[in-house]
Amino acid sequence: SFVNSICYSHDLHHIISGSSDATIKIWSAKSADCSNSFKINCSSSSTDLSINCVLIRPATPDEYIVCNSSTIIFIINKDGQIIKSYNNGRQDAGGEFVLAMMSPKGYWLYPITQDGTMYCLNLNTGIYEHNMK
Repeated sequence: SFVNSICYSHDLHHIISGSSDATIKIWSAKSADCSNSFKINCSSSSTDLSINCVLIRPATPDEYIVCNSSTIIFIINKDGQIIKSYNNGRQDAGGEFVLAMMSPKGYWLYPITQDGTMYCLNLNTGIYEHNMK
């Protein structure tokens, strides 16, 4: 397995990693010890999907936004429990999210699918406002 994504916690005390084996880990930035490790429990998939991207929303530093090679963006807590999920509704090949970026204040999420479509998700309303290819 290999690491696909890392980010620092806002207090810079922890590093959050997402890996190809579907594992999200929380590490101590000082000691490099792993303090928590979990997988997203998504009943809609029987296989573990690679974690492509992990982000921390500025307004809620104990919640992580996860993009995991599916058509769903997840918001999870630091114990791996799903708080919210946003499905793009696509059934066709290429609709799986592969990457995401967040606006500086954390209001907007810009996930990108395998076929190159970029969505604009309003994280306050949970609505996909736009998409472009």
